[in-house]
Amino acid sequence: MSVFVVVALVLAVLAAAMVVVAALQLKTVVGGLADAVRRTVDRLAPLGEELAEEVAVTSTELQALGERRDTGQGGAGQGEPTPLAYTGGEG
Repeated sequence: MSVFVVVALVLAVLAAAMVVVAALQLKTVVGGLADAVRRTVDRLAPLGEELAEEVAVTSTELQALGERRDTGQGGAGQGEPTPLAYTGGEG
């Protein structure tokens, strides 16, 4: 065999080996990333449920306020929204 053929075969084997090593490293990194995403989803699931509950409560409260306003009960005037009290942390 010619020297060039041998060198070409060696280079082809080295290139194939590097591709295999890179693929294995990529598989490891992607697996770690998938695990991290899974853990994050597991941690955020209870917060999503709590948020859904809060949205349901807020929706009910807003509906009740709208009905109260439409009937003219407790507004600043007929058809005007009730001013909200400031509950900030000054002083």
